[in-house]
Amino acid sequence: MRLFKPFILLMVLAGFCLPSASANTPDRLANKADSALLAKLNAGQRVPTLVLLHAQVDTNFADRLASKEAKGAAVVAALRQQAQRDQTPLLNELSNRGIQSEGFLSVNAVYATLDLASAQWLAEQASVKQLIEDTIVAKVENPVAETSPAPQAVNAITWGVNYVKAPQVWAKGITGQGIVIAGEDTGVRWTHAAIKNKYRGWNGTTASHDYNWYDGIRTSLGGTNPCGIAINAPCDDNSHGTHTVGTVVGDNGSGEQIGVAPGAKWIACRNMDAGAGTPATYIRCIDWMLAPFPSAGTSAEGDPSKAPHVINNSWGCPADEGCNNTPADGIQTSVQNVTNAGIMFVASAGNYGDEGCSSIRTPVAIYPESFTVGAHDSASLIADFSSRGPATNNGVSRLGPDISAPGVSVRSATRSSDTSYGSSNGTSMASPHVVGVVALLWSARPELQGQVDLTRAILQETATAAPSTETCGGVPGSSIPNNTFGHGYVNALTAIAPTLQGRITLNGTAATSATVRLENSVGVVEFGKTTGVYSTSLPSGVYTATVTVPGQDPITRQVTIVKGQVTTEDFAFSGGPTGTATGSVTLNGIGRAGAVITANPGNVTTETNAQGVYSLTLAPGTYTIASDLMALETQVATVTVALNQSVTQNFAYTATQTVNIQNFRFSPTPITVTLGTNVLWRNLDSAPHDTTRTQTPFTWESGTLSQNQEYAVTFDTVGSFSYVCTLHSNMQGTVIVTAPAVSYKVYLPWTTK
Repeated sequence: MRLFKPFILLMVLAGFCLPSASANTPDRLANKADSALLAKLNAGQRVPTLVLLHAQVDTNFADRLASKEAKGAAVVAALRQQAQRDQTPLLNELSNRGIQSEGFLSVNAVYATLDLASAQWLAEQASVKQLIEDTIVAKVENPVAETSPAPQAVNAITWGVNYVKAPQVWAKGITGQGIVIAGEDTGVRWTHAAIKNKYRGWNGTTASHDYNWYDGIRTSLGGTNPCGIAINAPCDDNSHGTHTVGTVVGDNGSGEQIGVAPGAKWIACRNMDAGAGTPATYIRCIDWMLAPFPSAGTSAEGDPSKAPHVINNSWGCPADEGCNNTPADGIQTSVQNVTNAGIMFVASAGNYGDEGCSSIRTPVAIYPESFTVGAHDSASLIADFSSRGPATNNGVSRLGPDISAPGVSVRSATRSSDTSYGSSNGTSMASPHVVGVVALLWSARPELQGQVDLTRAILQETATAAPSTETCGGVPGSSIPNNTFGHGYVNALTAIAPTLQGRITLNGTAATSATVRLENSVGVVEFGKTTGVYSTSLPSGVYTATVTVPGQDPITRQVTIVKGQVTTEDFAFSGGPTGTATGSVTLNGIGRAGAVITANPGNVTTETNAQGVYSLTLAPGTYTIASDLMALETQVATVTVALNQSVTQNFAYTATQTVNIQNFRFSPTPITVTLGTNVLWRNLDSAPHDTTRTQTPFTWESGTLSQNQEYAVTFDTVGSFSYVCTLHSNMQGTVIVTAPAVSYKVYLPWTTK
């Protein structure tokens, strides 16, 4: 089974026997490849193969990083370094042999269609651990249609969205804004009315699929696929992917509210060909999620800053797709690394509930790194098809599922048209509800973004208890958690509720520039620039809290959070001797608001006011003060702050060239400047404009400029750079940057007497 669908009879085709390895196959290949792969190689076949390498990066070091951005950048950098060292010589040799190959990022592995000689050469390499056939080795009959017809004019919030209490969270102004969710599935009909405006690649006028869509299906796996192969724009070959994305973000603006987090954005990768995948297709999409790259690009162009916050995985990889419930297929390593990069990995438990206990049995649901979801109906009863725990992976069992969510008669978008909807059953429908709840939680509590372990614990602790009449794995259903519902029904409203709050004061008044760091063995959260009142949602436990206020010694103490209670912890600073650093930031002699001023040590930060003036209260000492204005080069100065005195440090920027935007054209264009010149874009139109350049090595984006607003760029690279208005693609221009002229002085000979 590829997609988790209920009530499906899988009819395996007639079995077959594979010949044993040839006697002339080198022993090393026989030790590193299974008998089925050896038989095909010895028979002269070229076989798609996953080449797993010995050395794998331990990315657990990212646990102590507080932001998702830092986690992602650090994990991707470490994985790239390992891949460059280990994979490059293998890829080069395979290329010399005329064999097309690719390297993976999320797991140290190589994929290639091998002949016997190349397989033998790879087996001889000390870096190679195992060769795994990446072919569907047993086909199944197409399942019965999963989606049943449903009324097309239902204008209501679906029962599942109501059940997880999403509308009560929306009422607080939290809809998932600022969060990017991702679907790894059969693709997406991105133009569907319920999800089009939620697509990160759609700006309301034009679509850009780069970094927002990738097709992990590079060759046909034998299915009937109406979308094609290696497509550069989203398409759904099955409807499953459209349905699941719709459950996370869907809202057509006319009352058809099918999504838990309609304020979030989505991106997607197709990892199945008409519902069938292999380890390589699954890993290929996980790679892309770590560091998305252009739809027709390569992982070398991947940008971890564009990675999603949370991924929905409504699929399983059974043995007939090459997964054998062991680390050998490489997928678990991929999931570990994407999780360590701060991305929440949510997975459907599977639809093998008719097998009873221990029916959570396929990757990725069996992995402890996955947050595994079972399905219940609107009467709060477990769905018959929902797989039960315990889940066993590589001989180790754990309780499962982690949590349960609505998965019976779930209405969502389908691929038939841009306005089609249908109802489906399955744990595939349950996991997107949990993804939506994660989006709501991380939107409400930005400090939790990237903190996967803490988030898992929050969802488990705040779930509505769900006892069962079943006993599985020796755990009675009356226990919470149990192996039927896990920790219970996911609950968005209780998940976002505060568990720690308090006041931060300096000499009795609100400390508006305080920062808070809370950490324990589970994770780390940081948030700053509080208003003097702070609040967060954390699972129970003992945390080390460190609160800092500029110019003051930090306060560090232990804070205990008790499940089901709200802990109040205040931090009072008594003040101390200070001085002031003040000044102005100007551009072409005019004060500029919003310039970021940072003083170090201490990382004390403020912004200039409407007149371009700033002020920092600092303890006596010497500081490096930096000024950041728009995209101009950062200016830095050193100042000494004295007790009860004020020191002035001004920052003056100049823009020696100006480009005006007016009447759908740039003036002048082209423009020629010398290296280091600041160019100022000024919008004179009443309509907003957004000027961008996205090609490397020099990029910029002005953001939306209203009338008379400006944006500056410092050109510090010689070359010719095209720019374009994203709202009017016919408005284009060029900046030519030249090196400054070199002047030479001529000295006449001279003598001394």
